[in-house]
Formats: sequence, structure tokens, C-alpha cells
Amino acid sequence: MEYGLVTPGGGSIDAVVALEEIARAGFRFLEYSYSHVSAIVNNGDHSLAEIVDRAESLGLTPVQMHGPSLTRGFDLGSPDAGTRRWSIELSCKWLEHASRLDVPVMVEHACEYHEDFEATMALVKDSFGEIAKVSLDTGVKVAIENEFDPRDLLVPSSRGRNMVVPSRVGCTMSELKDIVSESPDSLGVCLDFGHANLQRPLFGLGDAIRELGRDLIATHIHDNEGRSDQHMLPLMGNIPWAEATAALTEVGYRKPVIMETGVPYSPDPETRRNRLRLLRIVAEELLG
Repeated sequence: MEYGLVTPGGGSIDAVVALEEIARAGFRFLEYSYSHVSAIVNNGDHSLAEIVDRAESLGLTPVQMHGPSLTRGFDLGSPDAGTRRWSIELSCKWLEHASRLDVPVMVEHACEYHEDFEATMALVKDSFGEIAKVSLDTGVKVAIENEFDPRDLLVPSSRGRNMVVPSRVGCTMSELKDIVSESPDSLGVCLDFGHANLQRPLFGLGDAIRELGRDLIATHIHDNEGRSDQHMLPLMGNIPWAEATAALTEVGYRKPVIMETGVPYSPDPETRRNRLRLLRIVAEELLG
């Protein structure tokens, strides 16, 4: 199974430097991080064409990029029409950036917490319906990332799952598949393994992968101890990795999986080199 990583050090490490360092470490596949894309398109750190040329010259292939949903105020399920319109337009604009970066998939979060779950779900569906039209035009698919219910806010629900109050759309595979079903040619799911691990015992990671099946078009892999979103190096937490990798094989997932750990992040170049080497050693053991 092939693997890659999110471009490390966004916010402190230049995008071109990050590309050069991961190529030297032996990686071939990547996700452009939100921070790096934001710095490129908002601050003019580099042109999109410059990034494409440098990645190609280094033998790097972008598998996906993160969308603008990490921007403060972004919310595709907001009951405020102005906020939702701004979020939709921003996501559509970033799909154009993704196309120019030769990225086939853009990962996006759906929304924040809102009291009325059903109303929020309807708004999220409408939002992604609009985004899906631009997705078709650009040729870039949108992968909706699974969320998780914070453990300290869990309460029973009549829908047969634990919910936070207020609830958040997109914590279960059935919810994500419901959204994707509205525009299956443009939408899919990015399964964040760490987020899914926080939903046990509601569902297991292997079951989530099998339930998604063909709707699974992107991944974020990292580990945790089942209590918080720690973004640990794989094999440092309690994710059942043998079960997860077997399920990926079972559903025919053939794309490189993308590691989203905090391990490479350091302002010191030598530390970054060592940590990237460690990340590749773990990836080879787990996935190679």
C-alpha cells in the first residue's frame, strides 16, 4: 500500500522547502496542507504554477489538498445565510486553486455545532450541492471529512448514536453517505482514522471503511488513545491497524493513504529530517 503525508510545517515552513524536505526523505505522495495553500493564495508566497513545477521536478504527486474549511467562520451548515454563502463561495474558489495545482481531491469539513441537527443537515446538503456543480466544472472531487463527538459532551440519542449537545453533522458514515448520495459524481468521503477511533464503541474503524466502500476517496491517518484527537504517529495509540489496513484492501482502496500527524512539525531542520525519517520507517512497517 502506497502512502504519503500532509506537507509539514504550515505556518512556519515555506511550501517549497516542505516539498524539498519530504522528497529528500523519500516520500512520493502528498496532501497540500490548508496552511500552505492559504499562504500561497492569500499571501502570495509562491504562484500556483511554481508549486506545480517544483513538485513535478521533485517527483512528488499531490493526492489531495485540504480545503478552506479551517478558515475562521467557515460553516456550510450555518443558519446565517450570509455565513453560508461566503463559505460556499470560498470552497468553490479553492476548487479552482486545486485544479490549477493538479490536485484531484479537495478535503472539506462540513460545519460547526448547531442546535437543530435536521435543519443543519439540510443546509449542509444544499451547500455541498452547489459546491458539487463547481466540482464537476473543475474536475476536482470534494471529500467530506468525518467529524467526532467530544467525549465529555456525549449524551444518548433517539437516533441510536451518541450525540453532543449541540450536535454536529458528519460524525457517522451513514450521515456522510447521505450527503454524498446527493451528488455522487462529485462528492466522496475523507476518512480521518483518528476521528473514527474516537467514536468507538459506536462503530469500529474497519466497519466504517467497509460501510463507505466506493464513497471513500481520501484518507487522513494518525493515531490516538481513544480519548482526544491527538494526531499521534501511527502505532502510538490504540487504533487496530491490522483491521484497518485489511478493510482498505477489502474495499479495493488503491490510492496512497495520507498521514496527518504532528510528528514532522519543528522549526529545526535537523529535527525535521529525523522526524520525517521516523515517519517513513513507521509507514514502511505499517503499510509498505
